[in-house]
Amino acid sequence: MLKNNFWASGSFFFKKIGFFIAKRFSRQAVILSFDLFVAMASVPVALFLRVGENTLDYPVGFVLIHVGIFTLVAYGWYLISQNYTRMWRTLSFHDLIAYAKLCFFTFLTYLPIFLALNSVYSMPRSLPILVFFVQIFSLVAVRYVYYTWHSSKKGNNQMQENSKEFSLILGNDEWLEEILHKQQVPQLQSFNITGVIHSNEKFVGRSMYGVPVLGVYKNLRTILKKKYEKQKAFKNLLVADTNAFTANDFKNLLEIATEYDVSLQKLLPQNEISNSIAVENISVEDLLGRDEINLNRKPIEKYFKKEIVLITGAGGSIGSELIRQVSELGIKEIILLDNSEYNLYKIDMELREKYPRLKCITLLADVTQEKRINTIFRKYKPTIVFHAAALKHVPMVEINPLEGIKTNVIGTRIVADACRKYHVKTIVTISTDKAVNPTNVMGASKRLAETYCQSLDMLNTKIKTKFITVRFGNVLGSTGSVVPLFQSQIKKGGPITVTHPDMIRYFMTIQEAVSLVLQTAVLKRKGADSQGKIFVLDMGQPVRIVDLARQMTLLAGKVPEKDIKMKYTGVRPGEKLYEELFHENEKMEETVCPKIFQAAPRFTNYRLLKKHLEELSSACSQQNLEKTMKLLRVLVPEYKKAENKNK
Repeated sequence: MLKNNFWASGSFFFKKIGFFIAKRFSRQAVILSFDLFVAMASVPVALFLRVGENTLDYPVGFVLIHVGIFTLVAYGWYLISQNYTRMWRTLSFHDLIAYAKLCFFTFLTYLPIFLALNSVYSMPRSLPILVFFVQIFSLVAVRYVYYTWHSSKKGNNQMQENSKEFSLILGNDEWLEEILHKQQVPQLQSFNITGVIHSNEKFVGRSMYGVPVLGVYKNLRTILKKKYEKQKAFKNLLVADTNAFTANDFKNLLEIATEYDVSLQKLLPQNEISNSIAVENISVEDLLGRDEINLNRKPIEKYFKKEIVLITGAGGSIGSELIRQVSELGIKEIILLDNSEYNLYKIDMELREKYPRLKCITLLADVTQEKRINTIFRKYKPTIVFHAAALKHVPMVEINPLEGIKTNVIGTRIVADACRKYHVKTIVTISTDKAVNPTNVMGASKRLAETYCQSLDMLNTKIKTKFITVRFGNVLGSTGSVVPLFQSQIKKGGPITVTHPDMIRYFMTIQEAVSLVLQTAVLKRKGADSQGKIFVLDMGQPVRIVDLARQMTLLAGKVPEKDIKMKYTGVRPGEKLYEELFHENEKMEETVCPKIFQAAPRFTNYRLLKKHLEELSSACSQQNLEKTMKLLRVLVPEYKKAENKNK
């Protein structure tokens, strides 16, 4: 009984193994058998093509010798090249090259054997060449027929499933070829690409990989209208080369896509090894048209290598992105400081997951706690500090001016003094365009923070701490910014609340802003009086907020004012219709980095400023709003509260 069970178990095991091997290799075995049959048939077919009816005049045995030898040679090269493992349904130009190489190497190996046998019994000298062409034609022709049949079958199935799900693809010659060649990848299987919109008119009327070129970009609306009227409307518009399109191009495409109820998406190469493609929706960044930043990473990596970096406001938008980018620079240790337990927890968890080997210290602290800040600097000895902690929401700070001044001014003074006291190599303070000709407490407090850091940088002392201030505008998607607000309002069906139809702002992505902030840490300021100069990031062209709201509505597939209403709420307390990056007394100068400018400092007396800040700190502590605001206006003379005329 035991013996029978043993043999039964063994039989079952070997059956499973056999089934697995058959399932894994049966298809390849069939292909290899077919290729060997082609090799066997190539010699007699080539001989017939060469001598016609005289083929039977040659000894059958001698012909079979040639057939056997050629088949063995071909078999050897089949095993070496493993072309039988290539999928027929995804036949490509690279496959054709591989088959040509296989046949050529087979020809080169067979040729000397043929010449040797020819000394025994003469055969036509052109026979090896004919055999080569017969073999390559047979291998490719059958594969191409199968490839065409499979593609046609797949296309018919797709059309049966959804006969109107046609897709148009836009791009230039190189990108279109690459994408159309990869139509079999999983990301593109759901799209039935039936038309091409090319960048070059000379390709119109031709076809690429069997897909007709219907026209160029400027005729897109006409093409869609024509197809729409024939009830063969394209449902997908795919952009294959995002670099070839400007922000205005994307805006026009978005308008057209909305008009004809077409989804607009972009195709991006994701992994060259696996030939995968990412299909993504058009983003707000595409509509703003920010150029990609190509920074020289080597000086930055060299500067930060083995340093101990402390980041205040670590849980905020700028602070958390600083952490992500700094962590890739080979630093020795990173210290995260924030007064929000939840925000600190989130970025701490993210950092430990992505960089488990990086030493990370997470500290709950408020920058206005002078003793706590000094204890941290004395204990952990940071060498580079990014000061991103701030209260930045204009209406909120207008309602709570003492807290805004306390955090933005006194907190900056405490952190800056600690950097100087404990010999930090560099401190980079994050500022805002609202600090220029401020009309609100937030802007005025940030300007005063700028002034204090400038005064410390201009001090002629033996202390070598470098005080850097970086000024820039709004960042997309940051906490409290209009982008997440508009997204939330659109999701709810509207209305979108816009303060004023003429309100404009500067925008850049968080990643771009932080990359440039890191660049400022290693950038040398120009001029003999280089100390105290503020770095100002190139923000590009300002954007009308109402236009941004409209474009975001279109991105969501909605029609502005029809599907989503626009509601004007009036300018909020302290807001300006437009922001500025330079004060009239700040001379704008270029730096070696084309995306970064520098502003010449306005003279400040450090000792007098320090005395006034002590008074300001005391007034804040005593909750004396009147005295605090009076001191703020004295220290920031250009500060003028926004009037109602902007409403």
